[in-house]
Amino acid sequence: MTLKPSNELLVDHNHDGVDRRGFLKCMAWAGTGALCVLQGGVLKSFSLSEASHQRVQGELSFVQISDSHMGFNKPANPDVVSTLQAAVAKINALPAAPEFMLHTGDITHLSKPAEFDQVQQILQSALFPESVPPSRRFHLGPDDQRFVYRYMSQLPREEGHPRYDTAEYFDSYTKFFMFKAGRTPIPSYIRVFNKPGWSYGFLTDVAYIADWEHKVEFMLSAVIYVNSDGVLNDDKYDYEEIGYPFFKEVGNIIYRYELQRPRKYRPNLQKFVFNYTTGGF
Repeated sequence: MTLKPSNELLVDHNHDGVDRRGFLKCMAWAGTGALCVLQGGVLKSFSLSEASHQRVQGELSFVQISDSHMGFNKPANPDVVSTLQAAVAKINALPAAPEFMLHTGDITHLSKPAEFDQVQQILQSALFPESVPPSRRFHLGPDDQRFVYRYMSQLPREEGHPRYDTAEYFDSYTKFFMFKAGRTPIPSYIRVFNKPGWSYGFLTDVAYIADWEHKVEFMLSAVIYVNSDGVLNDDKYDYEEIGYPFFKEVGNIIYRYELQRPRKYRPNLQKFVFNYTTGGF
């Protein structure tokens, strides 16, 4: 039997000499990130290593990291946690702080509990930088921080650019805990700052929930696999029947507990309050 060389290009969809496996190998050593800068109306991208040695200027800049794949440990990248930490270190070392950071692609690899612990810690470092060591903090100024807070919590109807069809993108469209099942209305005194995901029967939500009226706050993360027929990519998953009701019940159980739990100190939630009808942060 003849074995194929490990670096052989199996599928060249775009005729550019790079397939997904090759791309992931490149991303592994490059730090899985890029600095994107709008210059004269043209969006240009720079590797984090390249951008760390020069001050790249433009009208707008942001960092994109992608496919963290927490839990992956194969030869292409045996230590994804260190890779992500290296990317964050490069972001923090940039000569000028970007306006915001965007995470795209897969956050976890196998959706195991330990992987989501890491994801929750990342969200915690973004929302509450003072709660983690300096080496694990994102390099975000006050305006950057409020930008993150606002757009993690803003509802579809509150977004002006673009305008969303609220019949399809209702208030709780991405707010799995407590609200998405049955399109449950979200009270005006509650805001959910979260990072959700759904694909191939998996539902994920990592959320910080704040209640201004009752002075309650808590973080919650969960993942559930709801694919009763076991077939992938058939668009037949049990999101509505099992998944979203699960998130609603779990969220409500924790919320009710937090409402009655004695607290020595009341949280100050003022920094999470926004006027979503204006363009300011």
